Amino acid sequence: MSTPVIKPYLLDFGLVSSGQRVTSTFQVHPPSDAEVTAEMVRNDAGSFRVQQVVAYNVTKEPVDPSMPGAPANTTEVAVPHYHSASNGQVPLAIRSNQWVVVEVEVTPRGSSGNLVDGIVEIVGTGWVPVRRQLRATIK
Repeated sequence: MSTPVIKPYLLDFGLVSSGQRVTSTFQVHPPSDAEVTAEMVRNDAGSFRVQQVVAYNVTKEPVDPSMPGAPANTTEVAVPHYHSASNGQVPLAIRSNQWVVVEVEVTPRGSSGNLVDGIVEIVGTGWVPVRRQLRATIK
C-alpha cells in the first residue's frame, strides 16, 4: 500500500496581463495558538510576493431572517474584526480561535499563454507547515 500524496490547495489568479499586479487571499485555520510567518518556497520568475498575514477576532452576531439577503435557517453569523497584521516575515502572534488570512500578490512577466507557479508556506510554532500552490496564466 502506498502513502497518499497530499497536494496543496491551489489559489489560481486566472488570466493576468504581463506586468499587471493582482492580489488575492486565502484563509488558514490555526490548529493552536502560535506565532506564524509566511514565505515563498517556490516562485517562478519572482512573480509572487506575500503582502501580509492578518489575524481577525471573530464574533457571533444575530441575523434578522426578515432582512433581504439574510442566510436561510441561520440565527447568527461569524463576523471578523481586524486584530493585527505582519508582512509575513515578522512572526505574528495568533490564537486558534482567530481567522488568519494570507494576502499574496502576483506580477507575472513573460509571454501570453505562459503559466507562472509558486508555493507559499505558512509556518506556525508547533504546527505542521501549511502550503498553498499559486498559479497565474499570462494573457
